[in-house]
Amino acid sequence: HHLEWSAEEPSAEYELVEVLAEKTDGLLLLTATPQQLGPEGHFARLRLLDPNRYTDLKAFLEEAEHYEEVAGAVDRLMKGKALTAKDKKLFGGKSSRVKKHSEELASGNEDARRLLVSDLLDEFGTGRVMFRNTRAVLTGFPKREAHLIAVKPSREGDEISSKVKWLATLLKELGEAKVLCICRTAELAMDVGERLQRELNVNWALFHEDMTLMQRDRNAAHFSNEDGARVLICSEIGSEGRNFQFAHHLVLFDLPQDPELLEQRIGRLDRIGQTATIHIHAPYMKGTASEVLARWYHEGLGAFEANLHGATEIWKGCRTELGALSERFDAKKLKAFITTSQKLRAEVTEKLARGHDRLLEWNSRRPQRAASILRDMAAIDADYEFENFFIHVLDFFGLHVEEHGNRCYFLQQGHLLTEAFPSLPEEGMLVTFDRQRALSREDIGFLTIDHPLVRGAMDLLLGSEHGNSSFAVWKGSGGDALMLECCFVVETVAPPALHVDRFLPVTPVRFVVDHGMKDRTAKSDFSEVEFLKGNLGKLLEQTVVKHKLIPGMLKKAESLANAAMKQIVTDAEKAMATQLDEEIERLEDLSRINDHVRPEEIEALREQKGALQGSLGDAQLRLDAVRLIWCRP
Repeated sequence: HHLEWSAEEPSAEYELVEVLAEKTDGLLLLTATPQQLGPEGHFARLRLLDPNRYTDLKAFLEEAEHYEEVAGAVDRLMKGKALTAKDKKLFGGKSSRVKKHSEELASGNEDARRLLVSDLLDEFGTGRVMFRNTRAVLTGFPKREAHLIAVKPSREGDEISSKVKWLATLLKELGEAKVLCICRTAELAMDVGERLQRELNVNWALFHEDMTLMQRDRNAAHFSNEDGARVLICSEIGSEGRNFQFAHHLVLFDLPQDPELLEQRIGRLDRIGQTATIHIHAPYMKGTASEVLARWYHEGLGAFEANLHGATEIWKGCRTELGALSERFDAKKLKAFITTSQKLRAEVTEKLARGHDRLLEWNSRRPQRAASILRDMAAIDADYEFENFFIHVLDFFGLHVEEHGNRCYFLQQGHLLTEAFPSLPEEGMLVTFDRQRALSREDIGFLTIDHPLVRGAMDLLLGSEHGNSSFAVWKGSGGDALMLECCFVVETVAPPALHVDRFLPVTPVRFVVDHGMKDRTAKSDFSEVEFLKGNLGKLLEQTVVKHKLIPGMLKKAESLANAAMKQIVTDAEKAMATQLDEEIERLEDLSRINDHVRPEEIEALREQKGALQGSLGDAQLRLDAVRLIWCRP
């Protein structure tokens, strides 16, 4: 949201990113406030993603006007109704897919309803280029409670002194509660901190842009510790990127003119993972610009206690009058201005709810698929097996592991067997396997199978010779026999851009063969067997074992694994062809009515399919580990 742009005069920051975007294969832009710079700013960011598609701002704005019509048609279908004659003429006349599924629905085929909704969103909505979820369809956010305070003038008479004295009183009332205080500038933040220290003996910390990144990180961590700073005083830089949802009190020492920036400030505490109601304290001096802003935000826009949608559009309609009132306070004009702002907010909210936002929500949210992913995540989070395994792995490699309770551990370099953990700082690292704890504490690392530390440890474990081959004795097996347990890996080498692991990830294949060359895999789980150590030398002294049985068993296992690999590769090729053929067919159909779909996109998919076919066809089988088991009665 710092990439300001206009057709006449783009900012230097925007031009820099534009040059980078032209030279890179891919670009991903993430923002929680996509409308902060208005429709023009949103267009400018889309233009970075695809300059060939987004060439004209006027055409982009005209296209957005029809979203309400699309949303109305989708809404009727979602409520179990059929498309109107007008809908069929407007959309079916442009799309053969919409026409086909509309006719199937009219004939009583209810399965066509879902396909019809998908077609409308795909062909006439926003889903090809933008995905977004709004708070209206998400859960887990806390309540927000506003406290507007008209502070009493201090003996010094200036507004800063008056607010600092009020802040000192508030801190006394709140006891040991953590408080985040945000100011507009670094100078003001430092001034507030120094004045507060003279008023009250309190453990506080600073956070502003004149500090180094390391200093800011340390102060943020000091604030997050239970025994650390009670108050963190930030400049506006504290409004972006940092999460302090462990705190429940936010002091807005002054207020920004831009409502989107206000939302960013509140967003430091108002996050999923926040466990209590957020108390937003906004002090102001009567008859000043601070009263105008505080009352406009609260009474006119309701921005303190609810997420403000369409904030930029509302602000643009109000900023002239807002500026005039801030320069010259007028109670009567302020009351009228608040009433006007309430009406404007209602109009903008209703407009967005009818069209653009609803399309984004429908297209971005897939409840059934999301529910499946959430179930898988919950199962992984509740599985202590990975946690126990990984702690043993770290201990094996010589890391110092100190338990901190609540599934938290402090990791530090100990007697390392290797320097294969570059992501582990020299001073150590506090980590947790508990997602909720990690969400509430930014200074604690969240360990999952994708964490760099975990990936490094697993690469080290799998890439070393430890465990590649072993010998075990199974007493009480019920017979006298030899078994060879072989773990193979099916893998293929391909350029990273192909993401071949979507269809063929590195896949382990396990087979167990006995000395009679029979496949014993199905009946040889071994997970409950307590193996004993044995003397392999005694077996290898027997020529028949060393030169005939073991090579024969290995050859049989390789034969079985090769057959399994062929089926794995065939399934991967089939899944790849199905997915890419469907996407190619979809884009070809879409290109007939949507000039945003370029021939280069379709050709790129065909080339990708050909490259994937080649990579999957080159898949190889690699023997990764063997275990010889001597079965004894």
